[in-house]
Order: sequence, then structure tokens, then C-alpha cells
Amino acid sequence: ASELATTSSDGTARVWDVDGRPLAKLKDDQQGSVTSIAFSGDCQRILTGSNEPAAALMWDVAGNRIGNTLKHGNSVRAVAFSPDGRFAVTGALDGLKLWDLRLQPPASKTLVQNDEVYALTVAPGSTDAGEPWTFATGSYRTIQIWDGTGTPRPNPFKHKSIVTSMVFAGGFLVYADDQGN
Repeated sequence: ASELATTSSDGTARVWDVDGRPLAKLKDDQQGSVTSIAFSGDCQRILTGSNEPAAALMWDVAGNRIGNTLKHGNSVRAVAFSPDGRFAVTGALDGLKLWDLRLQPPASKTLVQNDEVYALTVAPGSTDAGEPWTFATGSYRTIQIWDGTGTPRPNPFKHKSIVTSMVFAGGFLVYADDQGN
């Protein structure tokens, strides 16, 4: 990919080329701090999570709002697309939702309720529609692996503090926490 995206507490997200030139500004007048961002696998859509509204918003790479608002009851801290772009996952301070983006409006399945989800990542996988996929979530003292249907794998990993970021890389799940680990 030749673009990168950044978030800001001023309510904007931006898309840049790798030389630092701005390509698009993603700004919604109703949006508070942008807390998270993700590109779709084909790099044609962007998902942002925010504090206010407690929602995820979808954009095209030119910075235009597209699709419906993916609502939560509290701040959205992490967002991701499935590898094929047919689903989105949103982690918030009120739980975790899996969204079917093929439907309008998108249908949500609540996977975790009344628990704070701070981080999530999708494992690299096939972008072919319908292929199995995996994602992971980080919360207070727990890392959970899920399949793309929203079924958790048994035996979540226990941790000492809040998992704040994570990524699948080279067959490993790498994560960081609020204690610098």
C-alpha cells in the first residue's frame, strides 16, 4: 500500500502518501476524537472509531462518508475489516460487535457486552469472499482469539493489565499493554 492513515483528538483522520503528502481529510461535524482507524483489504474503504458519537464511520479513500454509522453505547477504541471486506469488527468500552456489511443497514452481532475492548486485529488471510478468517481482541487482562463467525476459541490468554494494541505478524500475535510490556 502506498497510503497511510492517522487519527486525531481534533475529530479528524487523514490519509497520506508515504512521502507525507496529504491525500484526504476524513471529518464529520458530529465526530469527537478519532480513536482508531483501519483500511479495508482492497484499500478502497476506511473505518474510523470515535468517542463521540460512540460509533464507527465508514469512508472512501477520498474522504467521503459512505455507508451507515456502526453504533455503540460507549467510546469505540478499535476497528477492523475482515480480509474480504464483507465484515467489520468494532471494539468499544461497552463491548465487541461483528458487523455484516453486505446488509443495508449493516446487521450487528454483539459478541461481548459490558466489557471494555481496547484493541483488535485481524489475521492476514484470503480476500476471497467466504474464506475463513480470524481476529483477536485485547481488553483488561485478557486476549481472546475469535473466528470470523464470532465464535471465541477456548482458553483465552490471561494478561496482567490492559492490552492497548496488537497485530498479527509472521504467524505471531504481538501486543502491547498500558504498562509498557
